[in-house]
Amino acid sequence: MLSVIEFINKLEQIPVRVKRAKICMIGKKLLIRTGDIADYLAVVYKDMPEALRYARKRGMKASFPSFQYLEQLDKLFINTSFLNRLGLALINMKELDILLNQIQQTISDDEIKINALLENR
Repeated sequence: MLSVIEFINKLEQIPVRVKRAKICMIGKKLLIRTGDIADYLAVVYKDMPEALRYARKRGMKASFPSFQYLEQLDKLFINTSFLNRLGLALINMKELDILLNQIQQTISDDEIKINALLENR
């Protein structure tokens, strides 16, 4: 269970990194550079707990809500939109905080479910 806590702690660093990557404010959204954050997400996903990585690679994304939230997080920074192709993104910090809270609430439960599934196989 310690690895889930470490993973959540790494996800909690994303808002700070978003604020560091800020170029300017447009209304209530921040225009940011996505390069550093996309690289950070790749590193964080490599440190994902083993059961979660296994389930993600095996295509169990639709079965667990935390994977859907992680996919939404990816779409914020890594997308095929015009801004993302330029290495930029418009981020609403409130929406980002809500998304990260949802991930934190669901990921430990999902890991327990995945471990139970893996033990039954």
